[in-house]
Amino acid sequence: MGQSSNKIACLIMAGGLGSRLNKKKMLLDFFGSSIIEREISLIRSISDSIYICISKNTEFLLNLFDLNYIQGSGDYSGDLLLSLKRIDRFPLLVMPADIIFNIGLIVKFISMNNNNYDIINMKIKNNFTGVSIFNRMAFEKYLDINMDDPGFFNVNTMDDYKKALEYYKYL
Repeated sequence: MGQSSNKIACLIMAGGLGSRLNKKKMLLDFFGSSIIEREISLIRSISDSIYICISKNTEFLLNLFDLNYIQGSGDYSGDLLLSLKRIDRFPLLVMPADIIFNIGLIVKFISMNNNNYDIINMKIKNNFTGVSIFNRMAFEKYLDINMDDPGFFNVNTMDDYKKALEYYKYL
């Protein structure tokens, strides 16, 4: 399937257990909308095709949004591979469902994409974020890009959530 516009396709991975907080953490309120609603809204500005991979753990998300749904098993690696095969459109931006970010960071990351690599991973302060660009269905050559953005939060704990609320409170 060829790319239909200059916008990137996006896959949101939302099939996990959420064992550190809870499986509905992406529905936590973030200034009037849920974390995942905010993420989808921001991604719509840069993507013309948004897919979301869910599992039995997150079926509560099914049909909550006007997106392309992929039913996974809850195994991240297997679900990612299944989604890559089903979508078959590259480059593909892959993101977790439980992150809070500035869209400018994602735009900058996309602009740094290097098609010489199969996978480009975004790190913040040398920590993996779960945000990647897949340039093809291959997994041999990868590049980690380290970025620094105080507005990026992977919400795994209540403390992460509170830090994000505090950071964005006045923005």
